[in-house]
Amino acid sequence: MRESLLKDLADQDLEPDARDSALIEQAAAVADQVAILEAAMARSGVTTTDKDGQVRPSPLSAELRQQRHLLARLLSGVVLELPAGKDAKAARAGRASWAARAGRSSPATRGAVGMDGGMSW
Repeated sequence: MRESLLKDLADQDLEPDARDSALIEQAAAVADQVAILEAAMARSGVTTTDKDGQVRPSPLSAELRQQRHLLARLLSGVVLELPAGKDAKAARAGRASWAARAGRSSPATRGAVGMDGGMSW
């Protein structure tokens, strides 16, 4: 997934800024987790029988739903388009200039979305 997003950015002559890079990395990790959960559900089924013989939804389904929601939330923060009327080269130059002036720290420690979906500042 990460490669696909980076290719989309490159095809539009865009480069992800530190924030987008962090979001893409986190989204890729969540996508891997979703794949693991989907494989586990494929093996175990979508239902389970509890100790009283009641058929219930698999507990994996709730976790899978939460991870998919988190993935969508992370991906919605990645900007794949320039605002109307903006030049890609000028946008890259502006982001680089802003990053240099702002003295940005690592995306892992500033403005990154945690695995629980919360922002860490």
